[in-house]
Amino acid sequence: MAKKEIVKAKGPLPVRAGVAFGILWGAVMALMALFAMIGYGAEWVSDWGMLYIGYSASVVGTVLGAVYGFFDGFIGAFIVVWLYNKLNINK
Repeated sequence: MAKKEIVKAKGPLPVRAGVAFGILWGAVMALMALFAMIGYGAEWVSDWGMLYIGYSASVVGTVLGAVYGFFDGFIGAFIVVWLYNKLNINK
């Protein structure tokens, strides 16, 4: 049976960073929508609602905010870590 060679990644992995930050930003967006339902941070949610269509202080807005936040956080972190790995000349 042939052994599989394990290749260790050098530097942070973009997908893992994207998932981690996507979960974090999605949770922040959802929590802020929930807080806005009781009156705290309503302006913040309203401002972000201009960028994220459907995001508001409601149950549907909370779910949409979590989804938007996950994808936004994933894409942002993925790009940053991918660029970091590409530009890191000390490999």
